[in-house]
Amino acid sequence: MCKKIISIFQNTTAFLYHLIMPKIRHARTKKPPEGFEDIEPTLLEFARKMKDAENEPHEGKRRVESLWPIFRLHHQRSRYIYDLYYKREAITKEVYEYCIKHGYADGNLIAKWKKPGFERLCCLRCIQPKDTNFGTTCICRVPKSKLEAGRIVECVLCGCRGCSSTDFTSSKKEKSKQKIFEDQNQYPPELPELPELPELPELQNEQFNQVQPNDPGQ
Repeated sequence: MCKKIISIFQNTTAFLYHLIMPKIRHARTKKPPEGFEDIEPTLLEFARKMKDAENEPHEGKRRVESLWPIFRLHHQRSRYIYDLYYKREAITKEVYEYCIKHGYADGNLIAKWKKPGFERLCCLRCIQPKDTNFGTTCICRVPKSKLEAGRIVECVLCGCRGCSSTDFTSSKKEKSKQKIFEDQNQYPPELPELPELPELPELQNEQFNQVQPNDPGQ
């Protein structure tokens, strides 16, 4: 089991550096499309926080645990781009595709979010049976109604505490409670709090509320 966890940690680390870190822009890089400058400050802030999380001391943590804050930020950044394009229609298709191409958002993860049952998927690793002992998806994908009462789950790969769509859509009347549930319970409370950025009322309760974005639509 220990060897399997170490293997997952090593593979996950390579996955993170390959997928999460945006491409470096240089003189030959194609100029970003119009409108990208409106969201660039927020994306740079995400990058800074990822760097801080990467350099965070790991004493007292399991090896895989040190990657959880990075997974969290990766999820939040992709959700930020996803919501701006698909829900708020605040950025153009050109800006959206530029963000995907240059690593500012995870295109594969977003593709899953657009499918029924995966709207709140935490990360792609959690739906890959080969990474689990019993050849199934991660425990965080199991609806809480199917678990023992009071049982708290925690994904060893990314720290997710539950991302089943049914946990968020079971009752429209409890929409506000669902947002609070998502913010407080999807990831463990012991993760370091992120400093607040300028507040944006319409977005402050969204899944990425730990990083307050600049809204290009305003």
